[in-house]
Amino acid sequence: MPIKIFYEATNCRSQCFDCFCPTGSRGREMMSSDQIMEMTRIIQDELKEEITIGLFREPTLYPELIPLLKRAEQEGWLERERKKRSVFTNGENLSETMLSAILPLVPRIVFTLYGTSLNHDALTGRTGAYRRIEKATILALDHGFQVGWRILATKGNEQEIVAIYQRGKELSVHELEITGRYFMAGEMRNTYENIPTSRTIETLHALGVPYKLAGARAEREYAKNPEILRDMKIRRLDLNRLYMDHEFNVYPLNQIEEQAMIGNYKEGRVLLMARLRGEEPMMESFRRAMQISLPALAEKFANPYSDQLLTPQMLFEKYYWKMDI
Repeated sequence: MPIKIFYEATNCRSQCFDCFCPTGSRGREMMSSDQIMEMTRIIQDELKEEITIGLFREPTLYPELIPLLKRAEQEGWLERERKKRSVFTNGENLSETMLSAILPLVPRIVFTLYGTSLNHDALTGRTGAYRRIEKATILALDHGFQVGWRILATKGNEQEIVAIYQRGKELSVHELEITGRYFMAGEMRNTYENIPTSRTIETLHALGVPYKLAGARAEREYAKNPEILRDMKIRRLDLNRLYMDHEFNVYPLNQIEEQAMIGNYKEGRVLLMARLRGEEPMMESFRRAMQISLPALAEKFANPYSDQLLTPQMLFEKYYWKMDI
């Protein structure tokens, strides 16, 4: 599996409630494409691994997007399978000129929606956000892109999900994925109040909308049988997916919330690479974020449990921040 590096290279004007970029990270200065290329090349040279790169937040606001994509393709840092290359966007900055330039490099565009206009605008914090996605969807389809809608189900928004699912079918969107998998983000821990319940899923199925939260169980099942979680290592040492912020701090992607930094590009290349290779110990913050075994977690927070559907990873994220470790 190639190492994927996500760079904090762009800004975003939205305030999506499920975004897992660090709190306060919006509005920062952007990385240059030269910096991204230099850091990627150094990591590749040191690790001798296949590398792919991605941009965080809103890539279409990045002024060097097209030149960066072209340079990354020349270096072999885009997905090898062209059909898997994707731009994840809120659609606000897509134009015919940009789409024409992107298509030969990245043939797939993915939008995230929380429902129809009122609901989506509220959860992104921007008036007109849904309208911009629908307009951008039509434009992308006309240009020959494979378009995907990632529709987020929450507790009690079944009718919204049905409406937006049907609208996607009317527009002939190629991929309509309904998901309830959320990442916590800074002050957005209350996201978990909106995790779908068993009843949500039953209602969606009854209304003809396919939905499945893979690997999920109701919270009460974990409480009744803590053995479900025995010997599970939920917070894995995932060094195949890295995140680098504009201050050149490096995190495993699934450790952004815990600020479990494994190194800084500017602190010394050798030290960062040595940590990635396992030759030097990780920082204490990283080790603290990793040292969790789950049976005690289930027992500690067994009551009360709800009918919300959680994967083991989601269960861990929901309660981890309350624990003394």
